[in-house]
Amino acid sequence: MIGGRVHSPATGPGTIAALPAHSELLGGSGRLESTVSDEAVLAAARRLRVIRADPAQPALATVLRAARAGAVPARELLAERARVLGSAVALLRDMLNPDDLVVGGQAFTEYPEGMADVEAAYAKSSTLPPRDIRVTAFGNRVQEAGAGVVSLGGLYADPIGAMRRVFGRVGVSA
Repeated sequence: MIGGRVHSPATGPGTIAALPAHSELLGGSGRLESTVSDEAVLAAARRLRVIRADPAQPALATVLRAARAGAVPARELLAERARVLGSAVALLRDMLNPDDLVVGGQAFTEYPEGMADVEAAYAKSSTLPPRDIRVTAFGNRVQEAGAGVVSLGGLYADPIGAMRRVFGRVGVSA
């Protein structure tokens, strides 16, 4: 958000997929998406035999269950993903210096146990004074909530104008 409004560039939203990221454990191309995606975690979990190479198996849920049950390789994978994400958050924070840091997405919401690793990597990587990181209150529904914010932005910005536009189209006056 910029100036209290959702920023919507004319050319569409940007992406953080190509931010630099490195993990020998997770692999990847040196870019954030290929390093921390669910697919990268699953490939590493199969390579380390945390899960079977069975495409029918609900694999990420299996990795999460294994980590919570104390399986060291599963915990290490998820901790490494959290570390890489924390470094990426630090990079973005140092570039943009936002007033608030709120993260969302399944890597944060499905495994909140990894937030300590995210925060440690963030603190180690950021060059700016410390700032708290919060996880979105929307949980796994952050994408739907974001779409709702953008959709309702016009209504909140000018409710009377929005009513006039809607009622003007159906021939009813407000």
